[in-house]
Amino acid sequence: MPSLRPLANRQADPASPFQLPADGWYQIAPAGEFTVQADPTDSLVQILDEAAFAAMVDRFAQAASAADFAGLLVDYDHFSMDLDKASEAAGWITELALRDGALWGRIRWSERGAQAVVGGSYRFLSPVFDRASAEPLGGTRLRPTRLLNAGLTNDPNLKGIRPLSNRHSGTMPHPQEAAQMKQQLAEILELGPDAPDQEFVDRIQELRNRATQAQANEEELLRLREEEAENRVKADLEEHKDKIADPLKAKEALLANREAAIGILAAVRAPTPSSSLPNRRHATIPATDPGTTAVDQAAQSNAAAIRNRAAQIQADQGVNYTTAWRLAQTELG
Repeated sequence: MPSLRPLANRQADPASPFQLPADGWYQIAPAGEFTVQADPTDSLVQILDEAAFAAMVDRFAQAASAADFAGLLVDYDHFSMDLDKASEAAGWITELALRDGALWGRIRWSERGAQAVVGGSYRFLSPVFDRASAEPLGGTRLRPTRLLNAGLTNDPNLKGIRPLSNRHSGTMPHPQEAAQMKQQLAEILELGPDAPDQEFVDRIQELRNRATQAQANEEELLRLREEEAENRVKADLEEHKDKIADPLKAKEALLANREAAIGILAAVRAPTPSSSLPNRRHATIPATDPGTTAVDQAAQSNAAAIRNRAAQIQADQGVNYTTAWRLAQTELG
């Protein structure tokens, strides 16, 4: 069995992709109100405040006073709560403390647990609280007062909890630089420089929600504008349908540049029904009696004479055929 490599060396190993805190302390739970689904029909709101954390620290100290106390288990993905899965330890919480309004614990990692955390396989802790000893606060709200164990996870329910490790950069960030960065972030988010971390998380989430809603509003406005343009074009096509030979091309032109397309359609004169008879040059005067098939030769001859004279007048005087016909009819009787 390979010997256990000291964890302190792992924390300082430049080859490790992630870096653990040098003092071995990790945030177990941040302050805030968090909803947990105890079962498919039971939703609870956990109130994690200084009173809750102080009670947990006190209970831990009482348990740690026993000679056989080995610490609280840290497993993988809460497998120890499932009888069908292995309950291998990733580490043990050996100390518990209240720091800056949050719950912190010192963890002694197993060899495999250290590899999982330093290697970046797991980035967060997920604490498990005792429901039976929780303080009821009315309705579905309760305040946990006892920490049972914790599990390594990559999907923590307690949003805002600090990661177990930071990306290794070769050197630890200077506390003054971290404080300056927090102050700059507080100014951007319009928070006080001493605001707890959870307020930073809540404000960022609020801004993200606003951005998501703004994008949804913009998409809805665009949809309404497109619908309005489509209805307007339909009305334009109906209004000018007697001038349009290709409705599809007309629709494309209207959608691309309605003002220009309407200008063109307005300049086009709609066709009007003809008031003259077709093929008038070849028209004949009907017989006096529609019921007879006899043809009045004299009338037919007179009509031919008028037609010929009308053609001559039209050619000489440049008038239209209707005017020429009338002049010829007056002239020849």
